[in-house]
Amino acid sequence: MNRLIAFGCSYTFGHSLDDCYLGNGKPGPIASKLAWPEQLAQKMNLRCVNLGQSGASNLEILNEILNYDFQTSDFVVVQWSFKDRDTVFHPTKGCIQIGPWCEYENLREWTKVHTAYDLKVRSKLYIHQANLYLKSLGLQFKFLAIENIQTLVHVKTISLKR
Repeated sequence: MNRLIAFGCSYTFGHSLDDCYLGNGKPGPIASKLAWPEQLAQKMNLRCVNLGQSGASNLEILNEILNYDFQTSDFVVVQWSFKDRDTVFHPTKGCIQIGPWCEYENLREWTKVHTAYDLKVRSKLYIHQANLYLKSLGLQFKFLAIENIQTLVHVKTISLKR
């Protein structure tokens, strides 16, 4: 192994850390060297490739995984995001993020269709797909999940049933 490849949302990117904050809630142009992927890579003596994206949904994260050019020696860590986020892929606008911070005109209609249960089921499907895909490539990987945002945000390792 020579690289740690990290996928996730703002927690992975390091949004708002001292070396990655532009003010007014805007992340810097490159991922923070203070974020957990860089710190973990240093401890593992690996080069860090931090592909975290602020505001990323689990669908966006899965899309990034499926389109990344992995090397057989990569170690992959995926920090899955909040289940109340979604992504719409547009042919000219690219990836449109949908989340609680959004003020899109059609967001009210979107929330009528997509319940918390729906988003939870879809997130499980995305995680399962990533699990199968990374296994098919023969890569070593770990999945992390954000839990209990109402009281305290923390990251814990999750395992998937085979």
